[in-house]
Formats: sequence, structure tokens, C-alpha cells
Amino acid sequence: MLNELIIRNYLFVEGARFAPGKGMTAISGETGAGKSVLVGAIAMIFGASANPAEPYDPKHPVYLESVWAIDPANPLQQFLNEVGIDTENELIIARETNPEGRTSYFVNGRRSTQSVVRSIKPFLIDFHYQRDQQQLLNDDYQLRIIDLYAGHSGLVESFGSSYHLLNEQLRKLKELQEHQLKQAQMMDLYRFQADELDKANLTDGEDERWRQEFELLSKADEINELTQGLQHDLYETENSVFDQICAALSRISRYAALDPRLAELETALNQGLDALHSSADLLRRCENAIDTDPLRLDSIRQRLDLINQLKHKYRLNSIPELIQLHHRILTDIATFTDCAGAIQSLESGIDNQFHRLTALADELTASRRQAAHNLCSELERNIHLLAIPDGKIEIQIDKKTEDRFIIPDYLSRCDVSGQDSVEIRFSGNPGSVPKSLKAVVSGGELSRLLLAVKKVLAQKLHPKLMILDEIDAGIGGKTAEFMADYIHQIAACHQVLCITHLAQIAAVADDHLSIVKHSSPSQTRIEWITLDDTQRKQEIARMLSGKITEHSVKHADELLNR
Repeated sequence: MLNELIIRNYLFVEGARFAPGKGMTAISGETGAGKSVLVGAIAMIFGASANPAEPYDPKHPVYLESVWAIDPANPLQQFLNEVGIDTENELIIARETNPEGRTSYFVNGRRSTQSVVRSIKPFLIDFHYQRDQQQLLNDDYQLRIIDLYAGHSGLVESFGSSYHLLNEQLRKLKELQEHQLKQAQMMDLYRFQADELDKANLTDGEDERWRQEFELLSKADEINELTQGLQHDLYETENSVFDQICAALSRISRYAALDPRLAELETALNQGLDALHSSADLLRRCENAIDTDPLRLDSIRQRLDLINQLKHKYRLNSIPELIQLHHRILTDIATFTDCAGAIQSLESGIDNQFHRLTALADELTASRRQAAHNLCSELERNIHLLAIPDGKIEIQIDKKTEDRFIIPDYLSRCDVSGQDSVEIRFSGNPGSVPKSLKAVVSGGELSRLLLAVKKVLAQKLHPKLMILDEIDAGIGGKTAEFMADYIHQIAACHQVLCITHLAQIAAVADDHLSIVKHSSPSQTRIEWITLDDTQRKQEIARMLSGKITEHSVKHADELLNR
């Protein structure tokens, strides 16, 4: 409920406060008096326009503030908690535009955003413009009408929760299946790698041993040729090293007894001769001792190539690292957990959840069809009283799904509201077949139809401020009386601000506000006056005949007494 509206420096208002009552407040005034300024200020507070508010005095900021009483049971409380706004049953929403044109929003004194205040608006206000009836042509809005009338919000919430849960289960199943596929591919790779390393049968240090043997075998011919040449040079050739040492020793030995140094030289030559004998034995053993088998050499080359390929493939530097990798792969294979069981369990849960969802959807469809049948009857009775005497209404509810749909196809046809599409059909003339509202309804018919909807639903909605902005255009006589009665019934459940030109509607209001324009050559300003009983009678008399006369005052008195 709107407790207070504060307007400072906005359009033609220098400063004003307005505190509407709980029921219906009628707002009237001469044509062009500025009756919509008050309603426009409320719309601006809730972010109706991104453009700066137009100031009364450009040198000062525009300030618009609304104070609301909040019912603890209103869903708005949950939304406020979700966005971190603390409130104790009172909510203050304000908008300020400085002289430079920069706009700021405030909720309970704290700076907020246009997005937040726009989100709050539907919880508090129901705007109803004659020029803004198009929402009734919207399929989603028509569905909400059926659900509100049926009063099965718990069923809709259950379906929505089940719908979200099933989608989440399908998402998890897809992730699990993708994970299983990746794991299977990884295990195939691991098994291939393990088999490859098993066959390699690597041992620590073997690469160095193979490398040394490979170097030896690859030089076998050179080594054999060397040993043969040395043996020939040392022993076999004429005047060989062996012969020369023997001759030198023979000559020295003659004089060895004469000089100790010669004796020492003799000993050294003997030792050299002994060493040469030993070398001869070694040369004989080395000669052709190294196997020059090309098969052996090729075998070693292949082994070294394998080791190097494995190092390169796995980007490792040594055999111990390859052996460690082998052990790690074997451990991963041994500890692999197949998620097939989890997938099977989840698939079973999805089947159960799908059966629950379709059961809820069918229950919701049946409830909507029953509600639609009853709502048609009520709406027809009401529009007949609103000067559409031959009006006929049909509400078509069709399932967008089929029983043979697989789960993803079924979900693609649904949304959180269920499986149904709704179409309200209308005929305003006798003998005409009801057709889609979009195709046949006029602006005046649409306005009256929406008012009938709001009247029927009034007791089923959370209390709001309902703003009716000149919805009575083109209406008079008995229809005006019926419309007045409708608005009065709505005001029993909701706070109503009604901008009207009709005395019949103004007469049923709990409070009456008159808008007066004051113009001068330099400035225009407006003020609103809360009328007392005498002033109200005179204003209704003016609305009846355009001027206040004895007859119009008497007629106004009759309307007020009625």
C-alpha cells in the first residue's frame, strides 16, 4: 500500500505531498489540468524512463519519493531479501535527478539501480492504462490469468521445481556420460601405453651399457686392424721393436758389471722386454676377439632406438623416469572406477522424475481447463454489464506436448509454467464465432474486458496499488455505473488511484483529489486538493454538466448517496 508520495520540483509541481487512503481515490480535474502528473511521478520513481525527469526549476534537483507499507506475506519480502534490502514492513523508494541530468535511485535510503526498482514495481503496482491494454493479448499473461483464477500456485510451483530438477538431472547425466567417454578413451590410451612399456621391459642403466657395446662393435674392424698392425710392427717385421730391444740389451749386458748405471739400464731393458712379451700375449688375445656380427650390432641399434623413441614420446629424460611412468599408469588402470553404475542410477532417477513431471503437467492442464470453463462464464456475465451485451468468451487450452515425445523433446516444448498454450477468444456481436483477441477485439472492448478480469481476480491477488488512468473514455450512462461498481469492488481488495472524467466513478471513491492548474505568463504550476464533502459534491456536479448548477449539485448528491 502506498502511504505517501513526495514530489519536489517536478514538471508543474514545486513541492507536494500526497497520502492516499486504503481504498479508492478518485483524481479529477479540467482537461489539461495535469491529472497524470501524480501517476507519472510514481512511474518515474520505478524507472519508467531512462530520460531525466523534467524539473519545475532547472536550477534545483528533481526529487520523487514513495513510502510503502509492506505485508509480510507479500512475495516482495523474499525478493528484497535476495537482493540484500532490509525492511521492517516499510519500503521507501526514491529517484533524484540533479541539474546536470544525472539520475540516482534509492531504496530505504541506500543507493540502488534502475534494474532493482523496476523489479520491485510488479510486486507493488498494477498500472492500467486505456492505451496500454496490449498485455491482455499476450499469451503468457492470459496463462497467468487462468492460473490466478484457478488458485493452483502450489501446483505450478511443484511443476516448475520438477521441471528445473529434471533439466538439472539431464545436465548431470550428459556431463557424466561425457566423463565416462573421456575416461574410457583415457583407459584405452593407458592400456596401450602400459602394454608398450611392458613389452619394452626396461631396466635401469641398460641404455648406457648398450651404448658402450654399440660403440665397441661399431669400431671392431678398426680395432682388429690396429692389433694386427701392432703385432707385425712389434714382433714380425725385420728389425722389429722386439729385435731392437734384444740387440740393445745384448750390447749393454757386456758393460753392466762395470757401472751401476749401466746395470740399472740393463734391468730396465729386461723389464721392457718382459712387458713386450706380455703385450704380445695381449695382442694375440685381442686379435679378432671382438665379434663383428652385423646382426648383433643391428639388434643393439634397434634397442637403443626404442629407448630413445620412448623418451621422446613421453617427454622424459631417463629410463628411471619411464619406469616410474609405467608404475603410475598401472596404478591408474588398477584404481579406475567405471561410472556406468552412477549413470544407470541417474537414468533411473530421470525416468522417475519425468513420470512425476508429466503427471503434474496433466494435473495442471486439467485444473486449467476446469478453471477456464468457470472463468469464461464469470467474464461473460461481467462484460455484459459493461455494455458488451452480446459478448462471448472462449478460452482454448492446448497441450504443446505429446505422449510419444522423448524427454528432451518434451522439455523443449514446455517451460516452468507447464505444457499448455492458452488463447482467449472473443466475439462482441451476436452470431459471430469467437476468435483470437488479437484479431477481433477493439480498444474499448479490450479495456472493459481487462477491467472485468481484474474484478474477477481481485480477491485472488496480493494487495497492490492499482492505477486506473482514464480507462473510462467513451463510456457513459448505465455502463459507467457498472464500471464504477466494478472499481469499487476492486478497491475492497486493493488500493486504487483512478484518474477519471466520469462523475459516476468519482462518486464511489473513498477519497477525492482535485487537480487544479494555475497559469501565468511566466510559469505554470498545478496543485492537488483533497476535497471535503462539500467540495466533493461541487466537483462531481462540475463533472456531470461542466459547470456547477442547482440541478447538477442535486444530481451529484444523488450519486454520492447511492
